[in-house]
Amino acid sequence: MDIETRLESLENDIRRQKDDLRLHKRLGLAVACALALSLAISAAGNNRIIEARKFILRDAAGRPVCIWEGASGGPLFVMTDGAKGRLSLTIRDEGAGLIMTDSRGRTRLQASVVKKLGDVPGFTLMDKNGETQMLLAANNPTNSLLTIRDTSANRLLGLGLSKGNPIISQKDSAGKLRASLQLLEKGEPGLRFYDGNSMMRATVGIFKGRPSISLLDASENTRTTMSLLDDDDSLLWFKDKKG
Repeated sequence: MDIETRLESLENDIRRQKDDLRLHKRLGLAVACALALSLAISAAGNNRIIEARKFILRDAAGRPVCIWEGASGGPLFVMTDGAKGRLSLTIRDEGAGLIMTDSRGRTRLQASVVKKLGDVPGFTLMDKNGETQMLLAANNPTNSLLTIRDTSANRLLGLGLSKGNPIISQKDSAGKLRASLQLLEKGEPGLRFYDGNSMMRATVGIFKGRPSISLLDASENTRTTMSLLDDDDSLLWFKDKKG
């Protein structure tokens, strides 16, 4: 039996499958198809090569449920529910990506490695409107970030590492940084507050081993500081605009 006959027989077997196969069963079917194709090639001889631009796997109703294509932009692998693409894996010049969609074809999860950002890996979770709700990215061992977004108010909460130091940040609906809690140099904690222009206006923390509260002007110049000294004496000092 030649390769064409084997493939035709295999396609006929696939068409007889039940219409209500679930996604994981379709994946198993695709694996079985690949295995059968490999056996067909082996039977034909080790020196035989099959080449194609596209392979399409169809269900019993004739609907495409799996597509493997050498597209112009790069290789593409797609699994569908018979009507909409539900899972796709692709490699493009800008990077590699995995996309999962819901029953209405809306992207809900994306995993990617973006070349133009320095091959940064990232995971994105999206709501039913396609708005990003969670993003996890790792730039390098000392800079990684998890962001959580409230799409109704467009507020953003970030948890991550900045220069190796842990940080929690909060942005308002305009995307402006308003508050951050982080460990500074030598592991000293600091809480910072920002105005509507993302300018730091107040700090609370431990600096050089001393608890301290500072107020800053619109140019981020310290104007007022309250602190405890090394001997636990209290200090309150003020500065004018000229410092």
